[in-house]
Amino acid sequence: MKKFLALLISAAMIFALVAIPAAADGEVQITVATVNDVEPGTDVEVPVTIEGDYEAHILTLFVNYDPENLSIEKKSDIKNGDLFPSGDDAEEAEWAVIKDIDSVPGQAKLGIICPHGDYPITGSGSICKIKFHVSENCTENQTLTLEVSEFKNMPEGSTTATPIPYVGTNGAINLHQDEPTPTEPTPTEPTPTEPTPTEPTPTEPAPVEGNQITIGSKDNVKPGDEVTVPVEAVFNDEAHILNAVIDYDADVLTLVDAELGEFITGIEGAFTSVDTETPGKIYLGVVCAEDPMTGEGVLMNLTFKTADDFAEPTTVAMTINEFGYMPVDAADAEPLDCELVDGIITPAEPVVPTPVEFVMGSKENVAPGSEITLPFTISGDYEAHLMNIALNYDTSVLTLTGFENGEVLNSVEDAIIVVDSETIPGSIRLGVVMPTDGMTAEGVIANLKFKVSDKFTEPTVIEVNVTEFGYMPVGTANAEPIPFTATNGIVTPGSVGPNPPVTGAVSLAGIGVLAIATGAGVVIFRKKED
Repeated sequence: MKKFLALLISAAMIFALVAIPAAADGEVQITVATVNDVEPGTDVEVPVTIEGDYEAHILTLFVNYDPENLSIEKKSDIKNGDLFPSGDDAEEAEWAVIKDIDSVPGQAKLGIICPHGDYPITGSGSICKIKFHVSENCTENQTLTLEVSEFKNMPEGSTTATPIPYVGTNGAINLHQDEPTPTEPTPTEPTPTEPTPTEPTPTEPAPVEGNQITIGSKDNVKPGDEVTVPVEAVFNDEAHILNAVIDYDADVLTLVDAELGEFITGIEGAFTSVDTETPGKIYLGVVCAEDPMTGEGVLMNLTFKTADDFAEPTTVAMTINEFGYMPVDAADAEPLDCELVDGIITPAEPVVPTPVEFVMGSKENVAPGSEITLPFTISGDYEAHLMNIALNYDTSVLTLTGFENGEVLNSVEDAIIVVDSETIPGSIRLGVVMPTDGMTAEGVIANLKFKVSDKFTEPTVIEVNVTEFGYMPVGTANAEPIPFTATNGIVTPGSVGPNPPVTGAVSLAGIGVLAIATGAGVVIFRKKED
């Protein structure tokens, strides 16, 4: 279990760090390869290599690319290089490998942790190979920028990691340069075609007469989400002065950003003022000394974060204090009319999640001395990054002969799984960490195989004790507990009376006694015992 905790701490730290550019000095060379003569619309594999004398236990690198022209279809397109241990060595090394292509668009991430001092990263060769798809619309050579956030020596037993000097080299994907050979067009006889009935062309909205400012609306917004709404202007007159206030409910919306749009920033010599200090208010002032505001475009882009309890539509509205025509040398502004259209942010319909349930399989009419296999399953809606479970059984009745991972444990590529059935007799300890992608699958967590005692005459219970089950995505410091229920398993011999009642062992680490009343009954959460 100590090994599991060490892996958890290391894995949680890998992508929480801010990436820094590769250093310009050192003896070790980390290189993203350059591949030439690549056709648009095809796939290309780019190696990332390392050369030099070193011994590393932590390596985290990032390869940045233009997502408009390049893409990585799936995480398995980041393939392990020849530096990775293989065969029996791979099983002994227990390297933790983390790959991420989704968190930051245009960035492929690879993290390697070597928890055993006997199996560090060392030697020259390929760290990984990344398969990119080149867009059919790509017309320029593409640069691949290397960043390394951690390259350190930290052998087993040490408490401080030592950075390893290195030189980082960027790579590129260069396109095929052949010029197309022009061909003479071959004249063809036109083929008569039947007239195709045309669909009626939708009517364009009537153009705005006068002046109008519209705040955009958004539907189906979830609680806690960020949403950006434009403030768009249509000015048929020439305006030189705009003094306005945008009001929003600060209990429902938190302003993240208020950015001026091209309608204003494109006017040479315009003086602007944006004040967002007062919650619920955005003050906008624009004075154009020479060129006026006219035509149409985006005045501002407003980004809000909705409250965690966002459940009712909320309005974003504008009030104009001053709006006028005032050319150079004029003493007073001539007021102009302006129609205002409010924006409305509407919440999504709440989704009622299916409760999470752990169930240890049961079996009846079991003969003494026989062998049985019991599934341990999970069902419900969840996304978990931490799971710590103890399955407790009576060693005088059952002997564990096998533990096989089910489809749930195999569903997460980067999962770190630790199984301990020897430290405490009669207790199978299962620890799972998902540093990047959370586990969401339903089905069999593991299949447990037991040999039943030759003297088996009374029912015996397999207790489910979940001590940690939490949501903890990359970048967060603490896990959020996920509510659940747990049902014990029972093994019953043949020709016995009714099954005794089964009590679920339900717990969450770090939480006091808490009863949650539900339509199905009461679920009790108890504090983890030391």
